[in-house]
Amino acid sequence: MDGFYLNIFFLLILSSILHVNCVLHTKGAVQLDSITFDKLLAKFPYSIVKFDVPFAHGEKQDEFKKFTERANSQKDLLVAEVAVEDYGDKDNTDLSDRYNLKKDDFPVYLLFNKDDLPAPIKFSGQHQADALTKFIKLQTGLYFGLSSCLQAFDKKAVEFMQAEIEHKKEILAETEGEAEKQDGENKDMAEIYVKYMKKILEKGEEFVAGEIKRVEKLRDDSKTSSNRKKHLTAQANILHSFMSKSEKKDEL
Repeated sequence: MDGFYLNIFFLLILSSILHVNCVLHTKGAVQLDSITFDKLLAKFPYSIVKFDVPFAHGEKQDEFKKFTERANSQKDLLVAEVAVEDYGDKDNTDLSDRYNLKKDDFPVYLLFNKDDLPAPIKFSGQHQADALTKFIKLQTGLYFGLSSCLQAFDKKAVEFMQAEIEHKKEILAETEGEAEKQDGENKDMAEIYVKYMKKILEKGEEFVAGEIKRVEKLRDDSKTSSNRKKHLTAQANILHSFMSKSEKKDEL
């Protein structure tokens, strides 16, 4: 009988250890709780916090993992997560209650600005790494490379959209020269930047918003092949680099 109770004791200890180690942990994201939440958010210019159930898994969690890897180099953004338990001690329910979050809506992402912590912005897009990246990029102005985007060419896109018509032509010529120096997949992506610069010169800056809608509609069509979807996603992501900040926020 003593041996039986001893085994039960060890099982309870093991269960406790596994609970601590397994509750919603994603590499690259900081776990927050009721004690650490306000302290850490006050230390970063921006914080994106995912509220979710413990032991999160599935496609949405996989997309979050992709995002954390992408955001790792952005020192001005804290990526964090809060595991909200609706059983036992109900850990962190005080945090979800603070922002009126419901378990049925999890995962929920809130973006915090250090200068206005009481008023986070709720992410309402698709639970995809690219969509979350766009949201944070547009709301904060921080640089994030979407998949298929090239940082140097993203900068050229921004410069191009801010320039007067004659300077746009000069930037196009410079971009064409840089594109020629690329190779492999980077060359393919660089040529898309060049193509869109030419289209904008031909049709005007309003071309961008309309083209994004057209490309994303094709991409999301169930009849579109997986290879075609990949190419259309690259086009859409690069097009977003050409949008002005006001246009981007309107889109959200």
